[in-house]
Amino acid sequence: MSKKILVVGASGYIASRLIPVLLEKGHSVRCLARDPRKLARRAWINQVEVVQADVSLIDSLPPAVEGCEVIYYLVHSMSAGKQYDRLDQISARNLGSMAAMAGVGRIIYLGGLADREDEKLAPHLYSRLETGDTLRESGIPVIEFRSGVIIGAGSVSFEMIRALADQFPVLVGPTWLRNKTQPAATRDVVSRLVDALEIKDGISLTTDLGSDEVFSYIQIMLEYARISEKKRLSVLLPFIPPQWMAYFISLLTPVSYAYALPLVQGLKNDSLVQFPLPPEHFPQAAYLSYRQALELALAETNPQGSGQPWLDSDKKQSIGLYAGLAVDYQTFPNSAATNAIRLAEVWELEWLGKGWKILNKNENEDFFQGEFIHRDFGKLWLEVRSNILDNETIWERTICLRPSGAMGYWAFYWYRWIQRFRQGR
Repeated sequence: MSKKILVVGASGYIASRLIPVLLEKGHSVRCLARDPRKLARRAWINQVEVVQADVSLIDSLPPAVEGCEVIYYLVHSMSAGKQYDRLDQISARNLGSMAAMAGVGRIIYLGGLADREDEKLAPHLYSRLETGDTLRESGIPVIEFRSGVIIGAGSVSFEMIRALADQFPVLVGPTWLRNKTQPAATRDVVSRLVDALEIKDGISLTTDLGSDEVFSYIQIMLEYARISEKKRLSVLLPFIPPQWMAYFISLLTPVSYAYALPLVQGLKNDSLVQFPLPPEHFPQAAYLSYRQALELALAETNPQGSGQPWLDSDKKQSIGLYAGLAVDYQTFPNSAATNAIRLAEVWELEWLGKGWKILNKNENEDFFQGEFIHRDFGKLWLEVRSNILDNETIWERTICLRPSGAMGYWAFYWYRWIQRFRQGR
C-alpha cells in the first residue's frame, strides 16, 4: 500500500539510496532539507516534493510533517562540532513533538550500534541512543535500527577505511583499533529500512543491523586491502590521541575534522549486535558477507554508481574526494562552448592511441564521455556536456579518477594544490 513518507536528512548518504527504492515501490516521498539546492541535481528530484526546513528550528517543521504517515529520521549533528549531542536532542524533540501534533503514524530511525551499559561509551554513540529515546518520548511508535560500520561507496565510515588502506603500505593506529564490530552492507541497511514499512501499525521496536561476521576495526581495513589486491601491514601503538588521528583523517580522506573526531572516539567501543532482527517482523532478512559488501562497493565506485555528490553544491568548480573518486568538476558559460569541445577533442586525441576508450559522443558535439586506465594512477573518466541550469545554458566538465593506490591519491593531491595555486586560494 502506498504511503505518504517524509525523509528527514534527504541529502545524506543513506537517504540518497533509500529514496529511489521508496519511489520504485510506489510511495509518495517528501524530502526535508536545510538546503534544497543540494537535491537539485538528483535523478529523482522531479518525482519528490521538497520542503526546506531545519529540525533544530521547530517553527520550520509543520509544513514538512503535515499529512505524512511515516517519517524516516536520518540526521545527526556531528559535523556541527562542539555540543552536537545537545543539538541532536533538540532536533529529535522538535521533530517528535511536531510529528505527534500532525498525527504521524510511525518514525523509522537509523542510529548507532552501541552497548548502553558500557561505562566508557563514546559521546557520539551515546547521543545516537539518546536520540532514539527522545523520539519515543513523542508517543509515536518508533522502529529504531542501530548500525555500526556501513559498507558502501559514499558511506563515511567506508570512505575512511578505503582512503587510509589505499594510501599507506603500513597502517599505523591506536591499540583500540582491535575493538570489534559487525559491518553491514548499504544494500542490507536500506532493505531493512524499507521492510519496516510493513510492520503492523502501533508496534515499536529496537533492533541491530550487522552481519554474522565479527571483525576488529583493523581487520576491516586489512581485509579491504586484501580484497582490493593491496599488501598492507598494521602497527598499533598505545597513547595515540583521538585528536591526532582525526586530524590525520581529515587531511587524507573526504571526512572533515569535526565529523572525524566523534567517529574516531567511537572506535574505542565495541559495536556488536545485541538485538538481532526479530524473525516475526523480518522473515526474509539476510546479510551480504563483508567480502560481498566490499565487492559491491568497489563495483559502484564510478561516476554513475557514486550518485555524483559533487553536483550537490552550486559552486562553479569543485575539486575533492567523493565516494572513492578524485573529482575535478567545473562549469563555464555557453560562450565558452568552443573551449569545452576543444578540451574533449584534446583528451580524445592525446589518449586514443594509449588506451583511451570513447564511451559516447553525439553528432551535435554537446556531449562527450570517455575513460582511460592508467597503469600507475588508476581509472580515469572524462565527461563534457551542455546543460540548462536556472534557464541558462552552461557547460560542465567533469574529470573523475578512481585511484588504484597511493600514487593515484598523491597525484590528485598534487593536482589539487596546483589548481588552487593557480586560482590564488
